[in-house]
Amino acid sequence: SLGEVRARSNTILFWGCNPAHSHPRFIERFVDAPGLFVPGGRRDRQVIVVDVAPTETSALADTFLQIDPGSDFELLWALRGLVKGVPLSDNTIAGVSVSQLSPLVQQFKSAQYGAAFFGPGLTAHGLPHQNVEALLRLVTDLNAHTRWVVRGLRNPGEASSAESVLSWQTGYPMCVNMSRGYPRYNPGEFTATNLLERGEVDAVLLLGTTGLHQLPAAALAHLKSVPTVVLDSGWHELDFTPTVRLNTSTYGLHRGGTTSRLDGTPLPLHAVLKSDLPADHELLAALAARLR
Repeated sequence: SLGEVRARSNTILFWGCNPAHSHPRFIERFVDAPGLFVPGGRRDRQVIVVDVAPTETSALADTFLQIDPGSDFELLWALRGLVKGVPLSDNTIAGVSVSQLSPLVQQFKSAQYGAAFFGPGLTAHGLPHQNVEALLRLVTDLNAHTRWVVRGLRNPGEASSAESVLSWQTGYPMCVNMSRGYPRYNPGEFTATNLLERGEVDAVLLLGTTGLHQLPAAALAHLKSVPTVVLDSGWHELDFTPTVRLNTSTYGLHRGGTTSRLDGTPLPLHAVLKSDLPADHELLAALAARLR
């Protein structure tokens, strides 16, 4: 959990993410804050950032590796080789000198407790799921030497909660296709972004609109060209006009419920204001009843 990261981690790796911008309190709560085994807080932690360009987070890091765009997989595989003691034949990997990588690997292996966090930058090029798998394998290799954990920094829009429910109901966390009456899982084929980019979608139901701006241009263009039904609070301005837009009450403000923190920890939500607007699940149940 994130609590364990704060209590134990003295080495933190951010790969393809910028939490100083995307998760404003993350640095404050889990990097700067003192923990049980890191009483000095930030002073006792080493922060490494790997990204294609300088960011707000890289400005706070002890070590910053600026890599070539689309070279995450190659660099991760090279790091795996160095962890296993395999010599590298090239002097430069992904735009980074091997002389920089060797001491970094030693730092990884000698960490008291390491935590790796990845974001959209890791999945923006090539085969996203293979890039993520490469990072997971690197962390697995490091666990032969010391304790390491890895987490994704979720996109806005309750991604963690959605993945928890999908995993509970279907066995898969994302990219689930129910068109045959049973769940099928295939990242890259059933991912919403890929379906939109290929033009295979002729209608879209959106539960919330946070994060739409992160869609690639081709996916966003197709989204705007097909009928859309949007269920959201109505607080966010859209640069397109939905076919139908239904305003809903907000969980944690008008409705109680449960949300999942990005590490999967469930957190209770309580209503503090009254609203006559329906909840998302009420509208979805009504739509499902009409479809039957």
